Amino acid sequence: MNDDLVFDSARRLLADLTPPATIRSAEQGQFAQELWQAVEEAGFLDALRETPGWAGIADAAAILRAGGATTAPIPLAGGMLARRLMGRAGIHQDSSDRPPGIVLAMTPRALYGSTGVRWFWPHDTVGVIACWPNGWALVKSGGSTAGRNYAGEPWWLVENGADAPTLNPYPEGCSFDDCQQFMAMSRAALMAGAMVEVLKLTLEHANTRVQFGKPLGKQPAVQHQLALMAEQVAAAEVSVEHAVRRWAGDTAPEIIWRAVATAKIRAGEAAGKVAEMAHQIHGAIGFTREYRLQDLTRRLWTWRDEAGAESEWAHELGKRLIAGGADKLWPALTE
Repeated sequence: MNDDLVFDSARRLLADLTPPATIRSAEQGQFAQELWQAVEEAGFLDALRETPGWAGIADAAAILRAGGATTAPIPLAGGMLARRLMGRAGIHQDSSDRPPGIVLAMTPRALYGSTGVRWFWPHDTVGVIACWPNGWALVKSGGSTAGRNYAGEPWWLVENGADAPTLNPYPEGCSFDDCQQFMAMSRAALMAGAMVEVLKLTLEHANTRVQFGKPLGKQPAVQHQLALMAEQVAAAEVSVEHAVRRWAGDTAPEIIWRAVATAKIRAGEAAGKVAEMAHQIHGAIGFTREYRLQDLTRRLWTWRDEAGAESEWAHELGKRLIAGGADKLWPALTE
């Protein structure tokens, strides 16, 4: 299916079932069960389940961009990765090995070496597939620590060795690096979708808000900021599209890794700048509960940190480029 058709279909469904009341309820700890069920019935969570290789990554990215644009308060990426792992491991929907309720997959927050796996929603009805470098396991829901992210969504921490049973080897097509890359890609796609909406809101506000006898958008300083915002949004979108194409094209693993790392870095950098400029142009109204901008920007800050912040990915990318030597630097930048 064409990526645009997938995006449009997902966006309509998610937007219809994500009114402000649903977002507020999610921030109070109530899982959006109706929304999750609709997404499940639409088959969006199975985008990666039965595809050869990672051929479904383009559809998955389109759905995630729609999730970011609508601020849908459900763990789309965790559900997709869990379905892929279970499918590859032979654990089916009606299998006795599958825990009841929702199943999510999570990887350590940092790139490597982290002892914990953070997971979201909902504490008492979820089965968690925790992914570590040396294996994966279905672990008991709950975890050892509770908190909230910037978006107000609850999370728990599953400690390696403390809450996890014996780890299983990864099935074919689902290595730990694959899981890490997908979680990073998912956050980049979510940010790209949300930033497009932030830009739309800001343009609308600038063109309708009148100050000093003319719309804000006619002020040279504001026009400059809007142009910079559009530049950042476009850069994030292109970086995500490039990574998706590389991954879907089944190119060399190192090339795919660099493309995903670049997408996470570039989208993360853009998210901070776009959120800052959007709030500068909006002023106080942008922070009010009734206005949608803060729903988008709080999630941008959340997704920027999740699955490894851009500083972590940039550090690892730099190490790999240096290790390749000077002769391989230019080819690595242009592949």
